[in-house]
Amino acid sequence: MEKRNKCYIYMRVSTAAQIDGYSLDAQKERLTEFAEYRELTIAGEYCDAGRSGHDVKGRPEFRKMLDDIASEKDGISYVLVFKLSRFGRNAADVLRSLQLIQDYGADLVSVEEGIDSSTQGGKLMLSLLSAVAEIERENINVQFLSGRIQKIREGGWGGGTAPFGYRLTDQGLVPDPEEAGMVRTMYSIFLREGAGWSTAAREMNDMGLSRTYRGRTVPFTASFVKVIILNPVNAGYVHFGLRSDRRDTIIAKGSHEALIPEETWQQAKAKAAAISEKSRAKEKRTRQHLLSGIIRCPVCGAGLVGTTDQKVNPNHGGMYADMHYYVCRYHRKCEGRTCSFGGRVKQEKADEAVREAIQQVMNTDAFRKAIEERFGEQDGGPDREEALRQARGRLRRIREEQAALMDAQDTLDILSNDYEDRYDALQGRIDGLYDDIDRAEEEIRALNGEGRDGEKRRLDREQVMHFLGDFDRIWEKMDAGERKEYFRTFLDRVEIFEKPEEGRLLKSITFRIPVGEKNGSFQFTLDCTALPKSRAESKATYGQIKAFVMERHGAKVSTLNISQIKRRMGLPMGRAYNKPEKNQYRVPGCTPEKAAYILEALKYFRMVPEDAVLGEEEK
Repeated sequence: MEKRNKCYIYMRVSTAAQIDGYSLDAQKERLTEFAEYRELTIAGEYCDAGRSGHDVKGRPEFRKMLDDIASEKDGISYVLVFKLSRFGRNAADVLRSLQLIQDYGADLVSVEEGIDSSTQGGKLMLSLLSAVAEIERENINVQFLSGRIQKIREGGWGGGTAPFGYRLTDQGLVPDPEEAGMVRTMYSIFLREGAGWSTAAREMNDMGLSRTYRGRTVPFTASFVKVIILNPVNAGYVHFGLRSDRRDTIIAKGSHEALIPEETWQQAKAKAAAISEKSRAKEKRTRQHLLSGIIRCPVCGAGLVGTTDQKVNPNHGGMYADMHYYVCRYHRKCEGRTCSFGGRVKQEKADEAVREAIQQVMNTDAFRKAIEERFGEQDGGPDREEALRQARGRLRRIREEQAALMDAQDTLDILSNDYEDRYDALQGRIDGLYDDIDRAEEEIRALNGEGRDGEKRRLDREQVMHFLGDFDRIWEKMDAGERKEYFRTFLDRVEIFEKPEEGRLLKSITFRIPVGEKNGSFQFTLDCTALPKSRAESKATYGQIKAFVMERHGAKVSTLNISQIKRRMGLPMGRAYNKPEKNQYRVPGCTPEKAAYILEALKYFRMVPEDAVLGEEEK
């Protein structure tokens, strides 16, 4: 877009209490006067009120301005700011943002300081001033932190919101009568034999107790109870850096009233340490819950979380095989039970069903249509080839006509009375053909996908197709942690049915594949009901296989028969805890007729391929 001395103006104040000379009105007035003086047209105004200049993340209008510059929608030449400190106080962000606007041909002008990034002196001053501003901010932070630490060392409250159980007054922390009672109740429940975080939360909720969070009443949760139990403030202490990895953690005796005795606090600490140690002992039995937070509760819409059932085998010792599920945390009593969905989704089934859906998405008409709408056709097919052939033919004919007119100019009789008129007429036709040549060449470039926009669309399209086209090969090479990160990066949400319909679990999968520039993505929602039911969803229980054989052939097959055929087909089997020792008893084999019935059922439920044949019988 051609630039016509346009500019954006950007204003910011750090707090709602605007300082004289820095108020939004004062900034706007000064910037408008400067624009008029420089004969600049203001194409856009951007204002962040009550926003910190620490970085650009917390300034939505600033980020919107950068996006508008990158899109080149107004073709601006300058960004005007009142002072450099309004633009940002972090040197890295200032210079990064400056580089971005300069990449699109715009320059930064600090009106009050007389700095223009289009000049060499201005670039140097910008670098120096932004560095100085950052040093100033760091000094303020250090001074603030030093004062806070000193106050904590002296037993005072170091600042921030008062913890649950207390109110903050001019005299410091004082117990809140209602909340303090609930804190004492938590400790009482937690210190009972066999109780833990979840027990305390569940019983608090059963008592009808609740807490206020951001203006609304919410139930107690196990995680919240843990935070309260582990907070030394309740025992009369103040602290700094306790919940971080800082080495200079400080815990000092506070001047406020304790809610629980020192002895109670020490007992709670010891029990919490024992629980943590027990959890660490189980770490080797944990697993990666691949879809945790991505697969959504069909009732409340929250992300389901992974859980593992670990049970002791009372008959043979040791543990039963772990069972892994996705559940809604808000159905748990220890989380207040605000959701009615009590279903337990088998992780193996859900993970495998999602994997199979990703394998099939590229073959769906809806996906191909979405790709074409977002990135255009890959090659355009026969229609594009025909359009390209015609455009090239027009270009060739235009150039031939132009060459013929130039030859005609050369053959004009220079001594004739109408030479100049005839020459000018031919020249006018030749000049007109230059415009036709430009249009034809532009059409050819567009059909070839050339130019900045065409190349960007091509690269973005290739990125999406690479993610999906190489999915199988990449998946096989990844470990569980990498697979989880893969899902979290490229999947936005997985919707499921509250009650599986004919065994179908998945309702839809929404992809969010990063492409192109920062924060860009290709989003597409796959309707899983339009796909054939996955093998994972088709996997039948022993009861379903028995019912199938009875309905189709009127024959009864036993669980043992089904296990024998599944084993012969190489299907994964759980450990048979009650299997007799070898040769102790004669185990009857499955008859060929029943084996054929069971194999038919396995094919129907897509547990084995259609062309599968029975493997050799175990000896």
